[in-house]
Amino acid sequence: MKLVKLFLLSILFISTTIVAAQTESDSSLINLPSINELVEAAIEHSPFIKSQYTQMEIDEKEISLQKRKWLDYLFIEGTANYGIYDQVILQDNTSPDGSYNYGFLNRGESTRYYGGVGIKLPFSSLTSRTKEVEKLELVKKKSLFTMQDAENQLRTVIIEAYYNLKYLDESMRTYYDIYQTLNVAYVKAEKDLLNGRTDINKFALLASTVGKAKDDYNKAKHNFYAHYHQLMELTGLEF
Repeated sequence: MKLVKLFLLSILFISTTIVAAQTESDSSLINLPSINELVEAAIEHSPFIKSQYTQMEIDEKEISLQKRKWLDYLFIEGTANYGIYDQVILQDNTSPDGSYNYGFLNRGESTRYYGGVGIKLPFSSLTSRTKEVEKLELVKKKSLFTMQDAENQLRTVIIEAYYNLKYLDESMRTYYDIYQTLNVAYVKAEKDLLNGRTDINKFALLASTVGKAKDDYNKAKHNFYAHYHQLMELTGLEF
């Protein structure tokens, strides 16, 4: 009768510890965002992808500057001269013989101004500027492809990390269940050893098995939390 009660208590304890372990492990991932949310967060958080966006902005500004480079050849010129000048006029009245009469005004001091806009554009600059713009467009396109490739690679990493974390969570719960089950058997065997119902060799073997199960569980737990925090570092999220 005592053995039956002990067996029932053992089964009850095992069931309780398994349910507790499952509840604890399930709660560890209860706030885990979806894959799409993780991918979007990782892309926004990635310093490399941010640098590629910045590089594309720089490329765009370089293209804009190159297209307006012809303004470098545009110049405004102006002069001001001061001096004494003779002014000659042609009179409208004519002499009786039909010839024009010329006359000179008095000399006077005056300032003369000149202003104008000009452009000096070498023919070679027309073709070189076009080629430079085309080269910068290719550089910008390369930056875009690099950024898209980085996003694809990061998306792959996040998907693998997501499902790997799910697997490690299940693995950790399995090792925990095994450890708790063996631990119940160990407690029972310890009592049997004291009561002389088992020998020391069997007890030692069980103790070694329980120790290994506990070690396996701890390794699985540490592995799980390492990947758990790595995923948070990649995404910049707290979950």
